Amino acid sequence: DYSVCEVDYNKNKYFLLRNNIGLPELQKLTRPNHSLSQLAFLTIILSMIHMANNALDENDLWDTLKILGIDKAESHIDFGDSEKLVNEFVKQMYIEKTEKFPPQKGQIIQLKVGHESVS
Repeated sequence: DYSVCEVDYNKNKYFLLRNNIGLPELQKLTRPNHSLSQLAFLTIILSMIHMANNALDENDLWDTLKILGIDKAESHIDFGDSEKLVNEFVKQMYIEKTEKFPPQKGQIIQLKVGHESVS
């Protein structure tokens, strides 16, 4: 069971897919090394990447997450350092980071869906 949440930011409209599956069912789906909050955070990021045609500028990610109360400069109550967790998702190949070419206004990092997210 899912529902759609709408977020307006900087003249852009984003739609987030909200998972309404109950906690017992969700716990069966989680991997041993991820908590439910980490899984939810990863799901939000992957949804944003998909909505951005599978290539999301990292700055846009953090701008949108800030609206949702997740700031990379602050420790999150459930999963701590959000920037560190994103980098952990990159190491685990759930998310891929690439440099946007040609570079525009300095280095721009894009996020894409990683190999582990599609397997």
